[in-house]
Amino acid sequence: MKLFEYTVTVAANPVRVYQFIADPRSKLVWVPAIRRVSLISKQPVAVGMRYLASSAVGPFEFIFNEQIVELVENKKIAYEGHSKWGNFRTTVNLKPHDDEGTRVYYRMDYVFPCGLIGAVFGRIVGFFIRRPMQTRSAKYLKKAIEEGLWQPEDNSFIR
Repeated sequence: MKLFEYTVTVAANPVRVYQFIADPRSKLVWVPAIRRVSLISKQPVAVGMRYLASSAVGPFEFIFNEQIVELVENKKIAYEGHSKWGNFRTTVNLKPHDDEGTRVYYRMDYVFPCGLIGAVFGRIVGFFIRRPMQTRSAKYLKKAIEEGLWQPEDNSFIR
């Protein structure tokens, strides 16, 4: 089931956008619900890199075991996450836009546990959080890259 989907144009070239989104730690800056990212794999960003991501929606915390499953340099990043709360796959496609911009296409598909009950719960959750989460995520992504809240030289984040 599609949980989130949006498109945003960022005033930065695809190389910079790709470097930012491919690093799981960047989620702390642009994914509103993410509270913590802990790398399991101490390796450069690559397919197979694993990490734990903790997200919160209201009083509920969800810890996902996530893994990068696809990287196409400067074009595509895909990762999957699994927890007792469900499984998801997120795909981010990048396309050059105008002279120095990048169009970012973001989509998260999510499967809630418990069959029909989980599907109904998923629709309810989606109804209440989809629009605000999509809007904030797109806004934060654009701001983080355009305003330089990430320093590619040392992979650090300015909060």
